[in-house]
Parts: sequence; C-alpha cells; structure tokens
Amino acid sequence: MKTNSFLFAFLSAWLLLSNGTAYAQNIWYAAPTAAGNGNGMSWANASSLAIVLDSLAHAGDEVWVKQGRHKPVFDYSRKPAPQDPRTKQFTLPDGVRLYGGFAGNETLRTQRNWRTNITTLSGDLNGNDGANFANNAENVYHILLSVDSHLLTTLDGFSVSGGNADGSNTGYQVGNTWVAGENGAGIFALTSAMTIENCLFKSNKTIGSGGALSLEGSGLTMKNCEFSNNKAGYGGAISSNNSSNSTINRCVFQGNVSNYEGGALENYINSSPTVTNCLFINNTSLAGGAIENYSSAPTITNCTFTANNSQSGTGVYSQVSSAPTITNCIFWGNSTASACILDRNSVSTISYTTIQGTIAYAGVGNIRTDPMFLNIADLDGADNQFMTTDDGLQLGVCSYAIDGGTNSVLHTTDIVGTAIPVLATVDMGAYENTTNAALPAATITASSVGNI
Repeated sequence: MKTNSFLFAFLSAWLLLSNGTAYAQNIWYAAPTAAGNGNGMSWANASSLAIVLDSLAHAGDEVWVKQGRHKPVFDYSRKPAPQDPRTKQFTLPDGVRLYGGFAGNETLRTQRNWRTNITTLSGDLNGNDGANFANNAENVYHILLSVDSHLLTTLDGFSVSGGNADGSNTGYQVGNTWVAGENGAGIFALTSAMTIENCLFKSNKTIGSGGALSLEGSGLTMKNCEFSNNKAGYGGAISSNNSSNSTINRCVFQGNVSNYEGGALENYINSSPTVTNCLFINNTSLAGGAIENYSSAPTITNCTFTANNSQSGTGVYSQVSSAPTITNCIFWGNSTASACILDRNSVSTISYTTIQGTIAYAGVGNIRTDPMFLNIADLDGADNQFMTTDDGLQLGVCSYAIDGGTNSVLHTTDIVGTAIPVLATVDMGAYENTTNAALPAATITASSVGNI
C-alpha cells in the first residue's frame, strides 16, 4: 500500500506540473547556432533556444544554454516570420527551468560559470546597438514573455538586454489582458510567479512601464540580480502593477531612469514587494529617485540608497494611500533636491534607519549620522563587481550603523552572503560589518529621535 500511495503522489505531482500531461524530466541543450542534427539532446546536437522553448521543453525539464548571444525567432502565436519582426520574443513554458553560463561541454549543472560564460538573451535583431540606446529602432518589443507560470519556471544565469518597447499602438490579447508593446522590454510577466536568479538586465527601454520588467498580477522571486541602465516612463527597472507582490533579495539597481516616477521601482495599485538586502545607486526620476509607490505598501529592509536623483523623494516617494515599511536601511549621499523619503497622502513607517538631511523622521532608532562608507569613490570595489567583499558601500570603522538595526526583521544573510547578525544586532544597510567593533549603542528615545 505504501508503494502504491507513493506512486500515486508522484504521478499526481507530474500531472499537475504538466497541466494534465505527464512528461519525464529532460535536459535540453541550446546554443546560439544549432549543432549536429539539432535535436537538442546533447551539446553535440544542440538546438537553438527558440526551438527548444517552442517545441521541445515541457514542465519539469531543464534547458542548458551555451554562452553567446541568443535572439528570439517566434512571436506569441508561434509564427517564425511575423509580419512585424519586432514582435518576436522568447515565450517561457510553464515549469521549465532555463540555466545560462555554460561553455558547452559540461555534464553537471554545477560546472557552469554564469559570470565568465556570458549568455545573452538579446532583443537587438541587427546586432548594432550603440551607447544610450542608439540604433535600437528594429529591436524587439519584449525579449521574454511569461504567462501563468509558477515558481518552478526559472531564469538563472543570463544577461537580458536590448529590448525596446516603444510600440504605443501595438500588442496582443492574452486572456483578458492586453500585452502592450510599450511595457516590459526585458520581460513582460502576466499572472506569473517565476524565479529569476543570477541575471543582469541592462539597456532595456520602454516608453511605458518597466524598462527591464513589467509585472501584471505577478509575484516573482528575484535574487542576486543586477538592473543597470534601463529606462522607462514609469519604473525604470521594474514596474509592478495590479497586485504584483514579488520578493526581491540581494539585487543591485544602478543607473536606471524613469521619465516620471520610480527611477528603479514603480509599485502601482496594491503592489507590495518585499525588498531586502538591495542597493539603489544613481537612479533618476521626477518623483521617487529609487522607488515610487502608488496605493501600495512595500516592505523595504536592509537596503542602501545613495546617489539617487529626484525632484520629489530622492529615495522613496509614496502617494495615494501608500504605506511602505522601511527598516534597517541607509539613505545617504542622494541628491539634495528633496527629502530622501517623501509622503503625499501616505504614511511611511520608518525605523532603525540612517537618513541624511535636516528632517527628523518619526520612528524608533532613526539617526542622521554619516554611515562612513568604506570607499565612496569605488562602490563596486577593485573587482568591479557588486555583492562581493571589496564593495565600497560597506560600513567603515566606527560607523553608528554597525549594530544599529533591529533583529525584529532579521533575515539570514546580507547582500554578500554573510550570516547575520555578526554582533548582537543586525547592522543598517545592505552590508553586515565583519571586521569592525561597534560603537557603544546610542540611547534613543521617542523625544530624541532625529537629534543624533
């Protein structure tokens, strides 16, 4: 009876993952140029990524993708030569796990190196993009589309670049939702819950929302990703819309631009992501240099905000009954055009946070003392790579941010992967100090908040 019960449970799980069709787990091999007979069953016979996703991979399968530049071939209706080539995109099958970073000879997934074997999903059909989005007129509207996916659907180890969602009068219907050609140049996710790890999103541009990602009713899990030099009307890197509640951990948002609101993140209408251990650097917008909230309540913990620019809320701008919770963070070195955290008909709950400026923000444990970043002139350190132990935004000697947070929102590691807390209490910001002793704790009362 035990054996039969186990077999029933196993088959039921596979049927669920496969939407009613049972498939054995396969590993498919994809390369920029198909090899051998192109059946995708080995590196020697690698298929193109477009063919693997369109015809071969099913729920439960893995796709190993060789380094190089991969471009979409099919549109959403699976036409290989659509009337408008810019409608081409990679459509992610539900429950399929994509892994980049392979040299093309590995026999184990653990042998890949996604940092050195750069695997790019590109929207640049002509391969001629220049700096500042030059020569991108022919680029695809969306590089990837995810519809109704669950957490097993994975994108891991890729660079996603060159999407150009400027199609104000283009798009197509998926269920009851219109997928507009002006949103989500990197990924457009509709009612999805996929996992994204170890990815770089750079140089994607929209005239609408979400330069890198546009989320509609979706809750993604994102970890160890970087969003760099993306641009949009709203949400330079990510636009979360209509109850899109993602988990964003150990990510870097640098140099993203929004023409209007949310230089890095826009959270719109009941979209309340959990943002932890992240860096927001040199993002720009009219309102919300780093983050803008509209009728939303994100949770922002142990994040560092610096060099962001805005006329209203250089760090976080909240409006229309938003209620963000900000804990154990650092806001320092942002432009001084406005307050670091600005509420309009909204209430932010701020505690145990370092905030530069003359405004005394209400909340327990907030201070206005220089966090003494280790090297503000070299934020990513000698290795030119964020989320490593030589980063310049680590806390310097005798910073009051060391041991200055609260363990009430404690998580397991910092942005580098250091177990926390090192001392009795977690530090403020994204980096947990591992070498310096803490200063004697300041005595903070309700009457002294904002006077340190």
